[in-house]
Parts: sequence; structure tokens; C-alpha cells
Amino acid sequence: VELPLPNGTHSYTISAKDYYTESSTFVVAGTKLQSSISLRPAHGWLSTPESEILHGAVVFVDDENIGTAPIKEYKLASGQHRVRVIQKYYEVYEQNITIDDGVTFTLSPTLVADYVNITLDAGMSCDIYANNQLLGPSPWSGKLSLGSYIFETRKEGHSSMQLSQTLTREPMNQQLTL
Repeated sequence: VELPLPNGTHSYTISAKDYYTESSTFVVAGTKLQSSISLRPAHGWLSTPESEILHGAVVFVDDENIGTAPIKEYKLASGQHRVRVIQKYYEVYEQNITIDDGVTFTLSPTLVADYVNITLDAGMSCDIYANNQLLGPSPWSGKLSLGSYIFETRKEGHSSMQLSQTLTREPMNQQLTL
């Protein structure tokens, strides 16, 4: 800013979003006065590392979706924030964090598995369904979230078979014969 001002004492205030406001006074005494003022950041950044488990996880800050991991230096106001990470097959992760001025906070959550590795075998060529959703042909192997399921075998020209099962955390690897 360049302004012609009369001699004397003058005050100024400079403010910008995500920066601390700076106020002071200066004296004009007949000569050109030049001053450089740097605003101090009132923000920092949030990052998450590259990680196979975290890749694609949805990250929320203060209940706002800020994107999917990995997050690279997402700007946040300094202070306390609530972070939530949601990843398929894992328990929801929540943590309170403090963002410091001009500093990057790297969030490296340890996610707790909320799934089992399961093999479903009907002993014949058929399709296997879980809660009315096609998983694939028998035998089928993959991850399923913990919880209650109705497994069903379907094959054209044959009666379907159903098995009700609750999948629990232990053992991590399970096999069911339908």
C-alpha cells in the first residue's frame, strides 16, 4: 500500500483470513516511510501418510468431509479439531487433535480390523449370496464385515439353500460349508 500521509503519528490494522491481525503505529516525519509487515499464520495443516490400509479412507474434520486419504497439507485453523476416519472393513477412528500455527500435523491412525477373511464353499457349482447380494461362484473367498448374514446358494433348476451365521472377529480366517 502506498499512501500520501501528513506528518504525525498514524495507526494501522492489517487482517486476513487464517492469519493473526497486526496493529501498530508509525510516525511520518517528512520523508518516505517504507515498512514490510508479515502476518503470522493462525493456521496449520493436516496430513495423512501414504498407507495401504488408509488409502481411500474418508477423512472428516469437525464433521466436514475433507476428502480421502492420503491427505496432503489440508489447511485448518489453529486450535482443537475432531478428526474421524472411515475405512471399509475397519472400525471408525476418532481423535481430537491440536493444530499449531504454521505446523503440519501428521495423523497416522491405527485402524482396527472390522472384518473376517472367509471362504464359503457349497461343494458344487453355484452362486453364493450374502444378505441377497451376489458374492460370486462357489467356492468364494474374500473379506466380509462383522455382523449377521444369511448366506444362500443359488443354481438354476435347483432349490436354494440358506444358512444364517453371525461373523465375529475371532478367528480372523473362517471357512463355512453351505
